[in-house]
Amino acid sequence: MDVTVLDNEDIGFDEALAREQTGGTRFGTVGSRIVAEVLIGLITSDPGSFRTVQPGWEPELPAHDAGGKFGMADLVAFALDY
Repeated sequence: MDVTVLDNEDIGFDEALAREQTGGTRFGTVGSRIVAEVLIGLITSDPGSFRTVQPGWEPELPAHDAGGKFGMADLVAFALDY
């Protein structure tokens, strides 16, 4: 591409890595976004998925917060019948 390659120091990668490192126990912001978008893409491209068959579907679970919203932990607890 005839473009000068930047090293880690030029883009501040070493400084950002030291600040954002999670010790290898979880993904950071970018890794999480990549995984989420791949999963959503797979579900969307599946002709038998709920996202394709019923695009307006939204889950209905008992909400734990005052705002009427629930999170992933609530969904897992519901699925495991806790």
